Amino acid sequence: MQVLKLSNGLRWLSLDDNSIKSSGAEELAKSLQINTNLHTLHLSCNRIDDAGCRRMAQSLTVNRTMHTLYLDRNNAGDEFGIEMGKTMLVNTTLRFLDLADNDIQATGAMALAKALANNHHLTWLNLSRNNMGNEGASEMARMLSHNTSLHHLALSWNTI
Repeated sequence: MQVLKLSNGLRWLSLDDNSIKSSGAEELAKSLQINTNLHTLHLSCNRIDDAGCRRMAQSLTVNRTMHTLYLDRNNAGDEFGIEMGKTMLVNTTLRFLDLADNDIQATGAMALAKALANNHHLTWLNLSRNNMGNEGASEMARMLSHNTSLHHLALSWNTI
């Protein structure tokens, strides 16, 4: 993904529906670690698996400019949810995060919720269609009693 390495001013990039998969996500993640301009990245519906999504999350522990990230409709699971939780403990720039329609179940959702209890930067989170069940949803509810910045939380279609 040379576009992020070569761009000096690109702030918004949509790569939705491109079958980027894990290998493409790995390249994007490397670029995000050095890119200081991009604020919004759309990666919806790209067949990025758990490993690729985890790598994207890890890149956000270094990146300090990303405000909006769409990783919905990929193939991420609990391991990604856990990694995203670790990221949200240190990331202070991400405001909008769409993780809908992946396969983040109870374990991943609970790890993310525990991290968000101490994150006061994220304002919008979509976790719809992730099969988190009652356990994951309960942890999300507990998180809300500590988190004052999250204004939008979508949990539809989660077998709650």
